[in-house]
Amino acid sequence: MVNSFFMIGSLIYGIVLLIHLLKKSSVSDAIWMFVLCCFIGGYFTPYFGEKWPTVESMYTILYTPLSDYIYHDLLNKQTGGM
Repeated sequence: MVNSFFMIGSLIYGIVLLIHLLKKSSVSDAIWMFVLCCFIGGYFTPYFGEKWPTVESMYTILYTPLSDYIYHDLLNKQTGGM
């Protein structure tokens, strides 16, 4: 119930903010804020929110190949292949 409240609140806030920023002629800001509010609301969706990526999984996806490259290719070349 609390998740549904936050999801609906985030989406309503996004729509209100979208309308407010469009009246101020800030089209790009309005779109980005609406996308952000929808993204936040998506995490609170009762059944689909659990399947969204977490910060930990995003770090794993982004930084594991980078750290493997640094460790295997750069450090092994500098130390002579130890």
